[in-house]
Amino acid sequence: EDLFFGKVSWEVDDKQFIELTVKYRDETELTGFGGQNTPEYGTAKDNNETRIALKHQYNSYDFYNDLILTYEDSEFNPRAANAEPGARYSFATGPFSQNGIINLGGGPDYQVKGQDGWSIQDDFTFTGWEWQGVHTLKIGVKFKQINLSAIEQNPRNPQFFYSLDVTSIDPNTTTLDAVPFRLEWGAPLA
Repeated sequence: EDLFFGKVSWEVDDKQFIELTVKYRDETELTGFGGQNTPEYGTAKDNNETRIALKHQYNSYDFYNDLILTYEDSEFNPRAANAEPGARYSFATGPFSQNGIINLGGGPDYQVKGQDGWSIQDDFTFTGWEWQGVHTLKIGVKFKQINLSAIEQNPRNPQFFYSLDVTSIDPNTTTLDAVPFRLEWGAPLA
């Protein structure tokens, strides 16, 4: 995981203040393994994010203005740890019927979801309104444009399901000879 945060501020004069903040995040983790799932069958998750904000504040005798410009770009990408077909073994008969034994190869996960865009916001506060007392008037406007993207295909890697008969496993062999009884393979969705 890499996380960076920075802030630079400048007091132009006694009425103006400018501030720039930047946040950067880049992280990867491996999840979804343990139990029947081997680490190669797990899910690699990437999170990437960049956020930038520029703020200008102006303070006068009877008004205050706050202008903020922002930019953001983020992406979340959980996917199979490797791109091989997955093999899921379970018992067919006996006391452990339909219990999973082990999941090998590539897992089923694949997603890419993200958003990027910018915004502008202006808040204006007027404190010089005097009519039957002192009043404060505050108005503001904000515009934000964000592009969203999402791609998903589950399962991305073909998943072959094998059902083993406990009575047919030969302890003298080192391979599991079985014929898959089911195949799952997802169509990509945008």
